[in-house]
Amino acid sequence: MKSEESTNADNTELSDQASALYLQIRHDYVPDPSDPALAELVRKGLITPVPLNNGAYARLDTHVAERNRTTQLLDGLERHVAALRALPKFFDSLPQAAAQSGGVTLLPGIKQANASMTAASAQAKHEVVTCHPRDRPASTAATKDRDAKLAARGVRIRTIYPHAARGRQPEQEYSRAIAEAGAEIRTLTPPFERMVIIDNSHAYVSDYLDTPSEDNPCWLVTHPAVVAVLRNVFDTQWMRAAQWIGGAAQEAAQRTTTPQQRAILRLMEDGYEDNQIADTLHVSLRTLGKQIAEIKALFGVETRFQLGTLWTRHPDYAAD
Repeated sequence: MKSEESTNADNTELSDQASALYLQIRHDYVPDPSDPALAELVRKGLITPVPLNNGAYARLDTHVAERNRTTQLLDGLERHVAALRALPKFFDSLPQAAAQSGGVTLLPGIKQANASMTAASAQAKHEVVTCHPRDRPASTAATKDRDAKLAARGVRIRTIYPHAARGRQPEQEYSRAIAEAGAEIRTLTPPFERMVIIDNSHAYVSDYLDTPSEDNPCWLVTHPAVVAVLRNVFDTQWMRAAQWIGGAAQEAAQRTTTPQQRAILRLMEDGYEDNQIADTLHVSLRTLGKQIAEIKALFGVETRFQLGTLWTRHPDYAAD
């Protein structure tokens, strides 16, 4: 069964009907319960039933709605990562006959992995998404040319790097080259899962079994259900990542912070203590501490005073 995120790909958009209904919502307004636009607003957490007023709905404060949705996505990411780490044990326990219905193949070395990815990429028609939490090697010319050609012929390419990649030459050169052809690159603070997914049919993931092999083994997954889980993990990581090069990042007001990070920065600016920020955002103090550390790393500062000074001059300061 597909999750809400996979069945509702437009998490950041409203249909025209839902937008029109959203403007009509008041405490005394009773919409048609069979209206698909009403179901869309409820599903996205933008409205809530009014107590003691049967059939009426009220609009939620946008900050509350954003906070609720962010919490749901972060919780979902943790569940998906836990499921991903359990996959090797799950497939290892399957009876031999069950392997005929799936597709999990060990690629014992980097040469085999690259050859398989090149062959699959040559057949790509729609999209290639990748996550690279580690340093990218300098010898990526072949990969750069291959991905640039894919993007040039209309295949959508999206890549996630760690924030540290913004200061490394191999990632900079690769990202600018494929962005010119239409690709989009974002950055995220590790840990996040390393993967390559081609047309939602071929997924390449790290080996957590420590399988004896030549070097850098990985698993090629073609089972549709497992690929769908992996794609859901990527989508959640993508939503948390900050724009860097290509796509929307080419706008004049480039955003490098996520909505969650901007919420933290604005609460800090308003004088909230850490316990108040954590309570407002429904996260633990430990999680908040990690998120603030990520923001400092993103801004390249060590103190909160430096962070506050840079934040008020940052392009994202005026963002929603």
